[in-house]
Amino acid sequence: MIKLPEIFREHMVLQQNKNIVVWGETNKKYVRVELDDKEVIGKSVNGRFEVSLPPLKAGGPYILKVIAGNNSENFKILDGESVVIGDVMVGEVWLACGQSNMELEINGSYKAENVLKNMNNNSIRFYYTPKCAYEGEELDSLKKDAHWSIANGDYNTAEEVGKWSAVAYYFAEKLSKELGVTVGIINCNWGGTHAYCWTSREEITANNRIKRFMDEYDEIVKNQKPEDYDREYAEYVVYQAEFDRKCGEYYATHEHPSWEECIELCGENRYPGPVGPKAFTRPAGLYEVMLKQVMPYTLKGFIYYQGEEDDQTPELYYDLMFSMIRNWRKDWKDDNLPVLLVQLPMFKNESDKDFKNWPLVREAQARVAKTIKNTGVAVITDRGELNNIHPVHKLDVGFRLGNIALNVAYKKAEEKDVYGPTFKQIIVEKNKVTIEFDYADDGIIVRSENDNSDLCKEFNPKTKEEMDEMLESYKNYSGYICSGDNYVKSFEVAGMDKVYYEADEVSIVKNSIVVSSSKVDVPVYVRYNWTNFGKVMLYGNNGLPVAPFRSSMEDGSDNWDTSEKAVENRFGQAI
Repeated sequence: MIKLPEIFREHMVLQQNKNIVVWGETNKKYVRVELDDKEVIGKSVNGRFEVSLPPLKAGGPYILKVIAGNNSENFKILDGESVVIGDVMVGEVWLACGQSNMELEINGSYKAENVLKNMNNNSIRFYYTPKCAYEGEELDSLKKDAHWSIANGDYNTAEEVGKWSAVAYYFAEKLSKELGVTVGIINCNWGGTHAYCWTSREEITANNRIKRFMDEYDEIVKNQKPEDYDREYAEYVVYQAEFDRKCGEYYATHEHPSWEECIELCGENRYPGPVGPKAFTRPAGLYEVMLKQVMPYTLKGFIYYQGEEDDQTPELYYDLMFSMIRNWRKDWKDDNLPVLLVQLPMFKNESDKDFKNWPLVREAQARVAKTIKNTGVAVITDRGELNNIHPVHKLDVGFRLGNIALNVAYKKAEEKDVYGPTFKQIIVEKNKVTIEFDYADDGIIVRSENDNSDLCKEFNPKTKEEMDEMLESYKNYSGYICSGDNYVKSFEVAGMDKVYYEADEVSIVKNSIVVSSSKVDVPVYVRYNWTNFGKVMLYGNNGLPVAPFRSSMEDGSDNWDTSEKAVENRFGQAI
């Protein structure tokens, strides 16, 4: 008997230039693995085996062969059985993890029909990790259908490919084109998840600042009766399906929808259901059930788009990221494994107050790139939408991530080309503050109402009609500039009292910005676009936005607005 993980199937992609881990179960004593001209033999221990093939250069297709038996001599298995897997490519493998914006399908992205119609690329392959929050028959059934799919109509239908992550697809497209190799994406994501869902119990409890998440969960479930929980969970599944149907219908038929009105019309939102061992939101749950399915499949790195759900405790997000990244690198036995984050875009529902909690999450994401080696962050503040937490323009997101990968993971791009102007320091002279930036040597520009052409450059529209249609689609974007907008309003200045006032004078001097406020005689702190949703009008000459910032983490901005119950509780509204 030989049983391989579901990810070892036809059309799979293996990582080039690294030892390739192959593992599984067998009731035999020896296992031999062959790929191209490489071969390795190993022993099984307690029914499990794990071997590493020597590194291969990009290429294929190859045949992967696993042979198991009880008799071995001179690297030969003299008896037993074998598993043969065809159309195996060697290239680049990335795992795409996160919540709903990583999960968002090509089908739900901008111009999906055109993307799918013109998709014919054998060099991009996807594996969707079976999605279930708990072990059992449902997960076993999903595993039977797990497979690798290819961006080519000869292998897969547009319906199947349309379900791929849009961000991950565009990321893979960018890398495949730039590197000239096959790119494999392992999708492992779930909407509405916290960072602690993808982190082990051991890592969560080892950090005193985030240990509370596991403690709170354990307190809830310690006296739970399994039969009572299962009954409550089953009732929830039926109820929530009907609520979601009503809610979807409401948002599709109302011009100015609000969550409050939706609840009033559709009833109580019970999402994400009762806390317990079947809840996908439980700490360490998806780490145990989903990530471990594909661990330790040899990877180049991770791309990660998540953070919306952690806006309830933004002050702890850096600790969550630190622990999660350390956790993954330990599991994959690679301290240098690249982890690339997507910074949260601008977002706010029109009817919501600006609680200024998303800036703290964005800051934590930026700190990861500054303080943890082999990480990066794609700034996409200009790709957020008012009233839509799932912005549809994902090509820019994937391409920006791809460019950062070319810098961090492949050393084929310079930092100045993949990052927009990023805060460096301030210099205070009298009542004026000069802000200096990294990655701004070519200057800082203002996008005006009539200068939106670079919004479309990634899509390369062929006609004026296509350009106009695309600009129309950007009207809800923070990056779309309307008459009357003023980038001066994006800056705020504070003195020693830490009370911020809008700047009333801002000037760009080559690669720095000078700001002042008539209400602050002696400025001490300055911040830019410190808001859940705002206009993004300042860019580097490379077309990338100036990253949001505050000049000091001691400026009092951590006291984000929790009045009027700023957010739902930890197991509240889906994001």
